[in-house]
Amino acid sequence: MSVAAFSLAEVTDFGLTGLGKGGQQVQKCRETYARAVEALVELATLQLTQYINAELDELDREEFYRLKKVAKKKERDNASLDAELKRRRAREAGDVQKDQPVSADMLGAEDEDVIF
Repeated sequence: MSVAAFSLAEVTDFGLTGLGKGGQQVQKCRETYARAVEALVELATLQLTQYINAELDELDREEFYRLKKVAKKKERDNASLDAELKRRRAREAGDVQKDQPVSADMLGAEDEDVIF
């Protein structure tokens, strides 16, 4: 037989290795090893997927917490701005009332419109 006549199955079969069917034992070990590697790869893939999902969940929780903190800060800032505007308006209204001439005739004075 020539070297080119050997098929790939015969080369990887280890049929000629050792005495007393030692090649078959090597082939069986090889197959067992291949199955073990496939199982390890599958296990590692599952663990990696779980790790990635856990990390993504943690990032989602952090983002939710951060957004709540930002919303509370904006609410506090808006409340303080509203309070400042009310103080300014009250101060301006007080200044305007002081500057208005006091009329002796109450019916002659015009009232500002009240908006509810």
